[in-house]
Amino acid sequence: MRLVLLGIALSILMSCRSKPDFTPNPAYRSTRFPETRSVSEAKAWLRWSESERVAFVRGYFIAYGRGVEHGCRLVPEVSQPSVRDQACANEMVHLPSPVQPIFLDEEVTRYASAITRFYETYPEDDDVPIPYLIEALRFEEESPAQIHNLLTARTR
Repeated sequence: MRLVLLGIALSILMSCRSKPDFTPNPAYRSTRFPETRSVSEAKAWLRWSESERVAFVRGYFIAYGRGVEHGCRLVPEVSQPSVRDQACANEMVHLPSPVQPIFLDEEVTRYASAITRFYETYPEDDDVPIPYLIEALRFEEESPAQIHNLLTARTR
């Protein structure tokens, strides 16, 4: 009995000490994005639960929106009004507001599911950063297949 309890305790202790492997895929010599040369965001994404993925996407859009709003308030100090107004108008068209559907769970879940589908369907594209995928899906309105087809091939 003691031996069984010791075995269980050791296995729990060992599992708590092991860190998840987020290193880039060793099958490829190259990455196409500097930010994924040392960490595989695909591995991290696929390890997260669905609710963590949805929370990440929602937080990304909220932060992006606040950044654009802040930038558009600061830009009058450094640019001509015609340039500022055009740039801010272009960005605001793509931004979700709290009343737009992006903040509804089903809409955010759709983006999170598309990212998951991308990483699962195209394991060779595990070097593509999460923000790149979010922006391609939301702002460029591309599908996971279109994103994959637009990427250059990696070298093995």
